[in-house]
Amino acid sequence: GTWREFGRASVGPGARGGACAVYDPVADRRFVAAGNSGTARYDDLWSYDLASDNWDDLSPPGQRPPRRTGAACAVRADGQFVLTGGLADRALADFWNFQPANRPWTAGHAGPPRPSAVACA
Repeated sequence: GTWREFGRASVGPGARGGACAVYDPVADRRFVAAGNSGTARYDDLWSYDLASDNWDDLSPPGQRPPRRTGAACAVRADGQFVLTGGLADRALADFWNFQPANRPWTAGHAGPPRPSAVACA
């Protein structure tokens, strides 16, 4: 096989570790959220469309999850992006939903603190 580099047609998220990434098979797009640069944590959300080779910064103004690294994420059957857990200054126990169609973040039900590197499916 041959490797091919994607995502060069537009500006995308910066290099990071501890990010959360997931594929949405219905919309054929990838999401990348949160993470850290080694010196700072991120609270952003990006979507990548393979067909157009374009990144879209979905980070809306206003309420959004706190900056974090090591969070878990998933895409629900209805296309909603879900983000939970990870680390900020402490282990986070929050749960957030993002609706790409109209771009609001909403806080969901919080539970016990979730450690870093939790997985969602």
